[in-house]
Amino acid sequence: LSLSTSGISLHCSGFSDRLGDLALNVLKEFLETSWITEAYYSAAKDRALRSLRTFFVSRRSDSHAVYYRDLLLDSSSEGVEASLDATESLSLQDIVEHHAAVLQNE
Repeated sequence: LSLSTSGISLHCSGFSDRLGDLALNVLKEFLETSWITEAYYSAAKDRALRSLRTFFVSRRSDSHAVYYRDLLLDSSSEGVEASLDATESLSLQDIVEHHAAVLQNE
């Protein structure tokens, strides 16, 4: 599962005659909002915040190089600090509203 500028992608390798069933089940679960719970939201937000807060402390030098290269090449990027501020200000309601907007292609 990955996120890109063109959307969310699910990549599978190998062959299975039930791959279509898997894709439909993943899509069905994503379309429902029952998985967006307070516990899921809190755990995901905590994980993201810890990663952002320790980005410059625990990353390898090549990760720093890639970060600064991408920051220089992408004029719309505001960096880790802006991502940290945005993540800290998120609420569960923001996530629910964004999920609805994604499904409505807004």
